[in-house]
Amino acid sequence: MDAAPSTLRQATVERLDPTTGRLPALDGLRGIAVLLVVVSHVSSYQAEEAGPTGVSIFFVLSGFLITSLLLAERDRRGGVDLRAFYTRRALRLFPALFLLVAATPVVLWLADDPRLSQVTDGLLTALFYVQDFASGTGHPGVLGHAWSLSVEEQFYLIWPLALAAIALATRANPRRFASAVSLLAGLALIWHLVDVLGASLDWTSFGPDANAVFLLVGCALAAHRRAGRRLTLPGWAASAALALVLVGPLVLTHVEAGHWRIQALLIFPVCLAGLPLVMGAARLPVLALPVLRWFGTISYGLYLWNWLLISLQPSGQGLGSVQRLAAAIASVGAAAASWYLMEKPVLRLKHRFERVSLGTVIAAQEAVPEASDAGAAGSAAAGAAGDAGSAAAGAAGAAGVAGSAAAGAQGEPVGYSEQQPGAIAGAVFLGSPPPS
Repeated sequence: MDAAPSTLRQATVERLDPTTGRLPALDGLRGIAVLLVVVSHVSSYQAEEAGPTGVSIFFVLSGFLITSLLLAERDRRGGVDLRAFYTRRALRLFPALFLLVAATPVVLWLADDPRLSQVTDGLLTALFYVQDFASGTGHPGVLGHAWSLSVEEQFYLIWPLALAAIALATRANPRRFASAVSLLAGLALIWHLVDVLGASLDWTSFGPDANAVFLLVGCALAAHRRAGRRLTLPGWAASAALALVLVGPLVLTHVEAGHWRIQALLIFPVCLAGLPLVMGAARLPVLALPVLRWFGTISYGLYLWNWLLISLQPSGQGLGSVQRLAAAIASVGAAAASWYLMEKPVLRLKHRFERVSLGTVIAAQEAVPEASDAGAAGSAAAGAAGDAGSAAAGAAGAAGVAGSAAAGAQGEPVGYSEQQPGAIAGAVFLGSPPPS
């Protein structure tokens, strides 16, 4: 294991952009993930496996970032403010989705798309975050791509409570806690293979249980980092993981596997490469490219809009290749408008409900050396998190970027909220008493 850096300045992917308050490499990784999805849709199945690969990267990132936030809040404040957590999630996700749902009938009407007459069910399943169940049972609807949003929203609903139960069972010991989350990830991996071998194609592709493994490996990474295990990768390994997610889907799309179950087994390791990508993003300078970071910034809106426009069927006819490309370009414009006119302003309100700083938490994890015992690991992580929070707060104040810090990496807060309410409404206590 590499020696830990002596100062926060030596953190890499975890270093905040002082002008935006965002985590550059994670934005770049989101940019790659969403572009994989768009390429899959534009190519009309010529790069079909790029879609699930991109979505799996999003899942790993979500598990890692959300778990990092929840554990840091527990360590700093003694518990998790559920009301604030769910409010942050709602402010980040609902406005852009509501806009898409409201605009969908209008877009279908303007395109003379015959699916307009059957649009209601598809809008409701997307709006109420049950599209994964609908798609998994053969009813994708007009917003079938919302299945992944449904999986994530269900994860956000359940995971804070599950973390509390795991903390109680492990007595909040950081290393036992990390081992327990890793065990869950291992069981989810086995269950994914069970689905591949025994469930339908639709359920294996879209079912929440079949996709839980990607979220949980990200959760396990966050838990181990909190326990003092840095778990980073050398540059060559990170580069190999990036090459795998870029080239693997293109190759496997054209492999004649003979059966979809064999194809699913072949693409599974490629999808799991999202884990080493998150671990080694610090070693990938390409992720800091401004164009990738910008696509990462608008990735939520781009994911929402690209499939609606690319899948349009004017007068019942699907779009040609040039038209699909034009639709993809239009979806970039729609996503940019969504970000600058709706999502970014709403994030300023979301800042009021922040409890910990995502950027400084991850920077602190990177700066923590491996501990020789569980108690030392927990103390080191908590202490580094506190020091990083203070240092980042001072830097943000001096630079005047506290407002932009609220944007976070894909909507997660990176500016520490100075609000310290005496009582935490709806708190879940992860093995520690509430703050006085």
